[in-house]
Amino acid sequence: MKLKRIIVNFLCILLYSVLYISCSEKNEDLVPDPVVSLKADRNYLKSNGIDAVTFTVDVDGTDASNSSVIHIKGDPNTTISGTKFSTNVPGSYTFYATHGLHKSPEIQVDASAVVVLMTADTASIKANGIDIVTFSVTEDGTDVSDKATIIRRIDENDNSPLTDNTFSTKKPGIYSFYATYGDYTSPDVQINATVYLKMRADTTSIKANGKDAVTFTVTADEDDITQEAEIMLIEDGNAIKIDSNVFVSNIYGNYEFFAQYDDMASDTVSIEVLNINLLITADRTTVSTNESITVTAISGETTDVTSEIVLHVVHDDTDEIIDGNTFTPSSFGSYTIFAVYDDVQSNSIDIEVLPANITLSVDKDQIIASGTDSATFTVSVDGKSIDDAVIYIKDYMALPPGYKFSSFTPGTYIFYAQFGDIKSEDVVITVNSKFFKQSVAMEAVATWCGYSPQMMQAFFSVHKNNSDKVQIMSIHPYDSDLGSSDVKTEDFIDFYNIGSYPFGIVDLDEKLYSRTPEAVLSAHNRMKYIHPVAAGIAIESQKYDDNISITLKIKAYYTHEYSVCAVIVEDSIIKPQRIYPNNSMALAYYDSTFMHFGVATYTMPDAPITSGKSLGTIEAGQEVTESFSIATNRVVTSKRTINYSNCRVVAYIMRKEGDKYYINNANTCPVVDGYVDYKYEQ
Repeated sequence: MKLKRIIVNFLCILLYSVLYISCSEKNEDLVPDPVVSLKADRNYLKSNGIDAVTFTVDVDGTDASNSSVIHIKGDPNTTISGTKFSTNVPGSYTFYATHGLHKSPEIQVDASAVVVLMTADTASIKANGIDIVTFSVTEDGTDVSDKATIIRRIDENDNSPLTDNTFSTKKPGIYSFYATYGDYTSPDVQINATVYLKMRADTTSIKANGKDAVTFTVTADEDDITQEAEIMLIEDGNAIKIDSNVFVSNIYGNYEFFAQYDDMASDTVSIEVLNINLLITADRTTVSTNESITVTAISGETTDVTSEIVLHVVHDDTDEIIDGNTFTPSSFGSYTIFAVYDDVQSNSIDIEVLPANITLSVDKDQIIASGTDSATFTVSVDGKSIDDAVIYIKDYMALPPGYKFSSFTPGTYIFYAQFGDIKSEDVVITVNSKFFKQSVAMEAVATWCGYSPQMMQAFFSVHKNNSDKVQIMSIHPYDSDLGSSDVKTEDFIDFYNIGSYPFGIVDLDEKLYSRTPEAVLSAHNRMKYIHPVAAGIAIESQKYDDNISITLKIKAYYTHEYSVCAVIVEDSIIKPQRIYPNNSMALAYYDSTFMHFGVATYTMPDAPITSGKSLGTIEAGQEVTESFSIATNRVVTSKRTINYSNCRVVAYIMRKEGDKYYINNANTCPVVDGYVDYKYEQ
């Protein structure tokens, strides 16, 4: 009886040993090397020697910052003292940590240049020693006016600091100023100091009788200098001095005058000398387009000859004859009208035609807060494109000339255009912060592998509950019932030296040793810090008879070299799947109703899954487009019929770090009539 019990115990031990070592697919349960990770409380700082980034070194989930070394990658590599880093030199810095013989993945920190700007509350002052301009200085948007030095730029060898942030002068001219703050210098700001010389007339028209007179008054900064000034008549392009500030004439027509004083000249003043034999009047002199103006003509003192005149309308150097005494302008601008009756020309009347409507449009309603990405406006008045309207940011300021807008500050901005007294409808532009980060979780699985369902189900849970953060992709070998000849699974397996199925990796960087949704999401969260999002991707897809046409748009937030890849995956495929209940091969069976998701079926031409197609360097704010097509009239699998209504495009952007490519961001949309725009952080 004792011998029988010994034999039974021996057989049990033997059976457990066989089950333990029977499947090489469980080699991932071996204890891995310690996982060293380096984290930063943020991936940016100002290069002012004060602002600092704080690092944390993590070994297998435990803080090991005090027993680790943090390195700055370079030529040669250096280390930092402690866990804080600051610098006076702008640029991108790459860090990694070592703990004993083990090294963390690299992370990048960008040190931005300090921007010092100076603004003035006015661009023009009177050169009277009283009117002042006040300057303000900012460092990266922070007011440092009380700490900065304002300097007047005279020439290369003579620059004069101001005692405070204001300036006034009695000498007209253009003055240049700049500010210094610490080691930084602002761009120049120019101030125009002017004397205001004005000439006014007590009337704008007189009769051509040699008696009716116009009297001019000249002021300099509101001081009456009429007696000291000279009144000049412009005749045939020449300036002729008149005897006094009073003018009469026997010859009808339009006359131009200006005042001259101490090498300064006023604006011109127009005086009309009326033909006393024919006088016309208009019911109004300011109208909008498509509104009518009616003219009345009097010959001599009282004779109404309105019905007998020939009416002339002069606009843009074109003299148009109008039938009758009414005309309706079809476009905005300045017009002059006069009449002719019995070979006598009447006085002229200036008409101002205002636009009836103004339209403001913009080429895009969303830009990135990079300072380089910009939106371009178009202004149309009465259907005619113009370039001299003023575009305002509502409740803030007018845009500088150029019809372009960019910003470093995220938010919603409202714009309108103004031309004369009319305003357009509002246009809204959203300035977005960084792009929203999406990861790609890839799994190497097979329908014949009984251990694969555990990882498949974890990936499906992520797809179901967190598809806004992680896109899944199931890569099957060709001998699997879901394999595709278009997907180079063997290259993927060889690249990562996969010894057994299943295998999972997030963003082509972090391998999954735990087959749970939590492990996938945890890897995604780490990737946001290890590979901070640097670009965004938008997708448009159309399915035709035997072709899928795809257009990818990639926009950079940071200047880098990028590559791109896209894979067509199919969801909701019912295919038998081998299952090992409780990881027992002895209890293996096939589930004929098993549903598969994210099965890689077609790949972007000439774009390997692990490296993609190179896009070269993309500058910050720049957008590039990559278009391609995938033929569907070829057999990539004979084991299933592809349902394109269940297919999606999974596209992702990669950056090369060292000798490997890592996924930086991703997006997805349906294959049939699919479109998804850039996604931004909220």
